[in-house]
Amino acid sequence: MLTILLLVHNEKEQTIRAVEHLRDLAAGGEEFALILADNASDDGLRDWAEQQEDFCYAYMDHGMEAWGSVLKQVLEAFSPDGDILLMQSRFFPAPGVLEKMRETLYSSEQCGMAACLTTEAINGEQRPGEEVQSIDEASAYMERHEKDHDFRILGPHCGMYMIKAGLLGEKVLIDPDIFSLTVLTTTFTLQLIRNGYQSLLSRSAVAFEEKWEYPESLDAMLRSGKDHELLKKRWGMHYFGMSANPWIRGLIDADETAEISVMELGCDCGATLLDIKNHFPNARTIGCDISEAAIEVAKSCTDQAFVADIEKEDMPVSEGSLDYVIFADVLEHLRDPAKALRYVLKLLRPGGKLIASIPNVMHVSVMRQLLRGDFTYTETGLLDRTHIHLFTFNEIVKILKETGFEAEIVADRPIPLTDEDRKLIDGLMSLRGGAERFMFEAFQYHVRAKRP
Repeated sequence: MLTILLLVHNEKEQTIRAVEHLRDLAAGGEEFALILADNASDDGLRDWAEQQEDFCYAYMDHGMEAWGSVLKQVLEAFSPDGDILLMQSRFFPAPGVLEKMRETLYSSEQCGMAACLTTEAINGEQRPGEEVQSIDEASAYMERHEKDHDFRILGPHCGMYMIKAGLLGEKVLIDPDIFSLTVLTTTFTLQLIRNGYQSLLSRSAVAFEEKWEYPESLDAMLRSGKDHELLKKRWGMHYFGMSANPWIRGLIDADETAEISVMELGCDCGATLLDIKNHFPNARTIGCDISEAAIEVAKSCTDQAFVADIEKEDMPVSEGSLDYVIFADVLEHLRDPAKALRYVLKLLRPGGKLIASIPNVMHVSVMRQLLRGDFTYTETGLLDRTHIHLFTFNEIVKILKETGFEAEIVADRPIPLTDEDRKLIDGLMSLRGGAERFMFEAFQYHVRAKRP
């Protein structure tokens, strides 16, 4: 039996819509039990929920609690003995999605968690390949893509996923101190991997997802920083990259059936290499990182993974053996990026490609700081305090040429700008300097360069 845990906090109207949709699915023959887990809503949801008779209702009487604590209490109170679907109220699975997710969940003994495509997923691999704007369009997409095979993913988008019976609370322990559902999902993913399980994505199943400002309640998001600090201490990692970088895979210009060798330097937990393997099944994927804890995770989803420092130039990789080397937000962390690029050039075959994503220090947000006399480092972002070298478009082109690469693509990746941003760029462009407008708009550059 499938049990749906609908997790809500101050989302009355959205929750009512979600429950009505689930009732429609049940009327259509889909079987599940529903538990509404209400994390101390004070918007009138409780009055409505307590009048309903077709689902179980759990309310946190002592105010909003950590979501880990909520889940732990709900599971102890109701003891569901089947598969569990954790879902937030903004999700509306199309008819047949729950069945397809269960088929995926039981497609192998190693699968411990199943996810589906969702229309607003923050990780690119979970978004449908076409625009989907309603539940009906989701159903039509499923009909067109019913033969799409499942992909393995490192971890799912936090709002809707299914965990196999007997795992949650046993193999996958629930940390009652974690407030954020996003961080809690990361802990579930890491524990599954540590116990030899995988997460699979059902690519023929689509849930329509209402647009959102935050992936969970703002109260929980505000606490996610402390949650990540807790994770760092417990897992020994600084970053927790559970999602692939879709821009990287898009820069691989090989045929999808080609037998290519791809190494990622600074691979973190291996999510991008796993995404590459999904789309290039004959690729040999090699991960390298300085974090032993991250490499232990990456070993579960790559052909080879090892701990090494690129600047020591002692990689266990033969010269001239690689088709692609990836630097995803890594070059700016190196003491001597030019030296590292010259070393990588030797590892590539003639015609092999370097792929990189590099933050742009000329972005308008940094220029605004400079005009105020500031240059304030932060934990993440363009001025990440661990950045040692800073790059502009011209400096990227220059370092590629100096290290022996032939630049094929140096594409700018902009992010939405405000009217204030545009006015500042207009002012900067009025100064005599020779810079082009895109140099202030680009948040990051995506690079592909060839070994001659």
